[in-house]
Amino acid sequence: MKRQTVPDVAARVQAVEDILYALNDELQFFKEGSPHSRKILRWRLSGGDVGYITTLLKALFDEEKFQNWLAMTTYEMRR
Repeated sequence: MKRQTVPDVAARVQAVEDILYALNDELQFFKEGSPHSRKILRWRLSGGDVGYITTLLKALFDEEKFQNWLAMTTYEMRR
């Protein structure tokens, strides 16, 4: 695996942080919105994809859990 430089890692961390804040802003709409808007969200998004992302984010905060998760995960997001 290619070793990442600190600026590369910092740029990736910044991108993830920006995406998280943007996602939070978008999800606020559904939090405050109607049941119908949430129904459309659930219809459009894959529950498996959402679960994959939330589990990955949680696992990234503990290296041992991450390594275990990585060894056991076969799910791939498809766009």
